[in-house]
Amino acid sequence: MAGTPMVIMWRNADGSVTVSQREATGLVEPVPVVSPARRATLSRLSGPNSSAENSPILAFDIPSDGANATQSLIWAFGITIPSADPASNIEQHLDAGTFTLNLTKTLDNVPDSSSTQTRPDGRSTSASALLVAHAVVSAVGFLVLLPLSALIGRWARTFTPRWFSAHWFITVVLGIPAVCIGWALGPLAVTQEGKAHAVTAHQVCGVLLLALYLIEIALGTIAHMRRKSDAPHPPRNVAHILLGLTLFGLSIFEVRGNHPALWDRVRF
Repeated sequence: MAGTPMVIMWRNADGSVTVSQREATGLVEPVPVVSPARRATLSRLSGPNSSAENSPILAFDIPSDGANATQSLIWAFGITIPSADPASNIEQHLDAGTFTLNLTKTLDNVPDSSSTQTRPDGRSTSASALLVAHAVVSAVGFLVLLPLSALIGRWARTFTPRWFSAHWFITVVLGIPAVCIGWALGPLAVTQEGKAHAVTAHQVCGVLLLALYLIEIALGTIAHMRRKSDAPHPPRNVAHILLGLTLFGLSIFEVRGNHPALWDRVRF
């Protein structure tokens, strides 16, 4: 975003909206531009009661540069609200991306400040398909195969000495492809959209889940290779069990805590 004119907006505690035009020289905080080539003004769509599905609307008006009918634009958002001063310091955004705006099209029936509207997210169809595949395959791996493997490990040992073969088959042969492929589809979709990696809670939790899963497999392998049938559970076996329960709980949080935000932005 270096050298790109930016219009940064935020709503203040008193209901007013701050409009700050800035530019950055690199991967640093953008600085205010005192005399921008094109002055942005607050749009009437950003009224005090403006909302879309209980989400605030922040909009601005700015003259066209008159050069290109198709504009390549950037977007970003954060959650920390600066002070009302347009020159306030701002924190780094949580997510960002690009989209294209076609200025040759006319906008009919512009809603007033009390109307409800849905903002297009600019996500490509292919990226949406990747997100759907990421969600489905990852859910199968973390919420179906791994709990099933743990259940067999706890229950099947009570009536058959071959429980470990089924436990290992589900965890390794079926689990590794599902988990790794499902996990990889997430960063692939993020890359395709040109967004930042490991900045949201969902992304950070996903990285942690994969790391813990690989540790769980290694720990289980060591525990099985060194096990003694007549010995009590050593600490590594207990750690293997506790880590498995942690993985399952974290998997539920990953899906349950991020499911609405993910599927609201998926387009079929």
